Amino acid sequence: MHSIAAGERLVEAIDRAISASTFLAIVTDSYSSRGWCRHEVIKAKRELGPIVLLDAVEDGDERRSPYLGNIPILRWKPDSPLVMERLLGLLLAESFRHRYFPRQVAWLSRLQRVDLPYYCLSRPPEPLTLLELRRRTGSVEADLTVVYPDPPLDTEETRLLHEFEPRMRLMTPTMLFSA
Repeated sequence: MHSIAAGERLVEAIDRAISASTFLAIVTDSYSSRGWCRHEVIKAKRELGPIVLLDAVEDGDERRSPYLGNIPILRWKPDSPLVMERLLGLLLAESFRHRYFPRQVAWLSRLQRVDLPYYCLSRPPEPLTLLELRRRTGSVEADLTVVYPDPPLDTEETRLLHEFEPRMRLMTPTMLFSA
């Protein structure tokens, strides 16, 4: 839980909390029309951190945010006694995946003697991920291997992502350690 101290700048406080948290996007009929909601989800995506979406849309949404892809989604059912339990489970699973998947890949790399520079993501890559990797590495013009959890992306997604970064290699642990 994060609180905002008196006199603290709101945007910086919210951004700092997002950077240190598992982000829960509660998407309602008006979610995408709210500037703050868009700001928060883009910040969470750029942090490459754990995100879960709770879909509470009742009547419809004029435009679903394009930044809410490649994350687990749970449908809100107000009459379901298990929805909060399932939500907590998803939040914990994403938090653990984000924290431990890179450690697991590092351990497997040492075990398999794979000495290859890579960037580890806890979710499959997408265009916003590639933008963030480019920002963090200065450029992805040099060969870059990105490791993400199984299963592998399909051919269409891989082809699209290579349009953004042609020299990037996308691999799951299964692909990396079977080569």
